[in-house]
Amino acid sequence: RMCDIVAWVFHCKYNSQKTLKMNVKRENLTSEDKAFLTYAYIYQYGDYRLTNVNKGYEPYKVASKENIMAIMKDLTGSSNESDIQAFAEYATIKENKYWVMAIGEFEVGDPGRAYLSENDLQLSIEGNRVKITGDVLLREGFGYIPARKFNAYFTISDSPDLDFVMFDELLIQ
Repeated sequence: RMCDIVAWVFHCKYNSQKTLKMNVKRENLTSEDKAFLTYAYIYQYGDYRLTNVNKGYEPYKVASKENIMAIMKDLTGSSNESDIQAFAEYATIKENKYWVMAIGEFEVGDPGRAYLSENDLQLSIEGNRVKITGDVLLREGFGYIPARKFNAYFTISDSPDLDFVMFDELLIQ
């Protein structure tokens, strides 16, 4: 899950700023960032706060506003009214519940010009944080080549559904 969360953070920020150099800190995530990360997590993974509902051929993951906000807080460290309003873009609200369509595997789309490789990752502890180090791959001709290194940091959390870690920072020099 840590690799997926880091890839989602990279996707959010790279698509908005189009530069490989970045230092994304949890406390600087926008409401839109938090909404996207929460949507991606709900779509891709199960959580005890979600109910799976099938409406015809369409599977949904359904939760109350309070549970969506709790999941968002577990993922990003905080959630507020502005964040949940941004999340409404990804859900249908009926009967005071948020319905998130969940068909197939969650994909952020074509990797585009750059993406974070999941190969040859290094895992270590730095201070009180878990650190993942890997390559940022950049499109070159018809393939991708390592262009930079990324460091992703996670802190310890009390959320078993998130493997007891919370995203803290993504650094690409």
